[in-house]
Amino acid sequence: MASAASGTTLWSYTAARLAQVVPVVIVLLVFNFGVVHLAPGDPVSLLVGDASSPEIIEQVRREFGLDRSLPEQFVIYAGRLARGDLGYSYRYRTPVGQMILERLPDTLLLMAAAFVISFAVGVTFGVLSAQRPGSLLDTVMSVGALVGYSLPVFWIGMLLILFFAFQLGWLPLQGTHTVGMKGSTVDHIVDRLRHVILPSLTLSVTQLAVIFRLTRSRMIEELRKDYVAYARAKGLSEFQVRFKHALRNAGLTLVTVATLRLGVMFSGAVLTEVVFAWPGIGRLTYSAMLARDYPVVLGVFTIVVAVTIVSNILADVSYALLDPRVRYG
Repeated sequence: MASAASGTTLWSYTAARLAQVVPVVIVLLVFNFGVVHLAPGDPVSLLVGDASSPEIIEQVRREFGLDRSLPEQFVIYAGRLARGDLGYSYRYRTPVGQMILERLPDTLLLMAAAFVISFAVGVTFGVLSAQRPGSLLDTVMSVGALVGYSLPVFWIGMLLILFFAFQLGWLPLQGTHTVGMKGSTVDHIVDRLRHVILPSLTLSVTQLAVIFRLTRSRMIEELRKDYVAYARAKGLSEFQVRFKHALRNAGLTLVTVATLRLGVMFSGAVLTEVVFAWPGIGRLTYSAMLARDYPVVLGVFTIVVAVTIVSNILADVSYALLDPRVRYG
């Protein structure tokens, strides 16, 4: 009975959170639509060329619905979106949803690799740094995290390309695989992994710095509590004290923040994919912006909004699931 009640409470809480974000979603959709359509540049002129006759330009404008007022265009856009239709690309005459789905696996692969790197390395370094606050190791790691958080993503990517691809020649420069490569399945998997290393490292640097700083501060706080002294008095090893007890309690906050950062990481993939010519959603967004392909840009923005909101709800729910002391409300 208790489990069923808890499950009901969880669903009720999740439904309430979804209801709360509906106004936020509407505001964001209106804002994104306005920003995209009010940006300088005419998609029709870019598509057919300035040398085309006014009749052709007007015909294409009517075909895309750009001859209507912005409120009318938004109503049409919102109606399609409510039916799950993201529209058609001006440039490729292809459904936007199909274009996004085709590129989504590459973006998810990049995000997954970056998430694993940032979480594993950030937590490990955070625990080591918290072992002796103020030491040389702690100072070096803290300064490194601050620098990593401050550097632009595209600059980090170019530095990694310059060092590992150009000077050392260890890793490939761009793309997701070697074109025309022949070999076994294992060879193709290894080639794929070699291509994902540099972009995933680039995308993970900022996230790694955030997780490191949070792990360090939470571990320092946990290691000063009475239960840690009691665990040491029982004769537990330092490894057990830090990773089994202190890190477990600190992990609640880490999981929450890591989940919240998914939306930020999704947005950061745009610059990373452009730098490394990674054929994901980020590069698609960049190309669509240059071509003023409004449906594609709005489609990607909608996905980003959805990922951000879902990650926020998952963070709230996961925190309550991991800590029995937290009650749904």
